[in-house]
Amino acid sequence: MRVNPSLTQVSYSPLIAGAYVREDSADPGPRDPGRPGLQIALWIQYLLDGAATVPQALDLLDTCQLVPVEMHGFRATVHVALEDASGDSAIIEYIAGERRVHHDRSYTIMTNEPAYDEQLRLLREQVRTVQELGHDRPSSEVPLPRTVLSRAARPNP
Repeated sequence: MRVNPSLTQVSYSPLIAGAYVREDSADPGPRDPGRPGLQIALWIQYLLDGAATVPQALDLLDTCQLVPVEMHGFRATVHVALEDASGDSAIIEYIAGERRVHHDRSYTIMTNEPAYDEQLRLLREQVRTVQELGHDRPSSEVPLPRTVLSRAARPNP
């Protein structure tokens, strides 16, 4: 059994998923009535119930279209981090109607904003700054800003 701390869900699947709110341009695109719709709040449970690995979860996303929830005039959108028992991981987000997938064991952390490409650029920039200060990686003495953790700056195993 694995506990997902970001959603406080419990899953018996070897897959774990976390969703984070997106308030900027996250958008799954116009509704296609020819495809089954999946309300975006059910996205995580759908993946946990139907997939045991990250590749299976990515394939499962091709079977439906995400439909955002509107509440008080705002469309609720999220992006998702996946990790399976083998250590494989992926970050999935929808920007301007296009699904963007970052699939690699090194994609292990994300924040709510900005888009993941921008998060990666900011992380590289901060790591470079820390190295220019004479440190090999961020630490408690030279932390990365906001919620970017030093785990993301470690070299890949």
